[in-house]
Amino acid sequence: MVIYDLLIVHVPNAFTPDGDGINDGFVPIFNLPWVDNYEFLIFDRWGERLFTSTTPGEVWDGNYHGVAVESEVYVWELKYRDMLSRDYGKAKGHVTVLRYVPYPAKRRKPRSSRLLRHWIKNSPL
Repeated sequence: MVIYDLLIVHVPNAFTPDGDGINDGFVPIFNLPWVDNYEFLIFDRWGERLFTSTTPGEVWDGNYHGVAVESEVYVWELKYRDMLSRDYGKAKGHVTVLRYVPYPAKRRKPRSSRLLRHWIKNSPL
């Protein structure tokens, strides 16, 4: 007797495409490989399509036309069919792209310019 499990999909709600090799891509995760008629779409807040995939496991790297997208919330839509049960599935949600943006360091005047001004101000010339 062979017992097959139900097809379950998990879609993360955030990722960090910063190139460190940890959580750099965004992709739905299925518990079984029997997925057919797969379509995964990602949109920005104005409805412009940023990413389309018809291949399960194809990862979105957080870029649009080769340019990194902003740290924002994006909408995704997933359509698929379970090849065993022949049932269609559809899901929608959102994902947050988190990018590290370092704060600028506090600027100080170089010490040499302060000493130079002091010397010029106190110079007997």
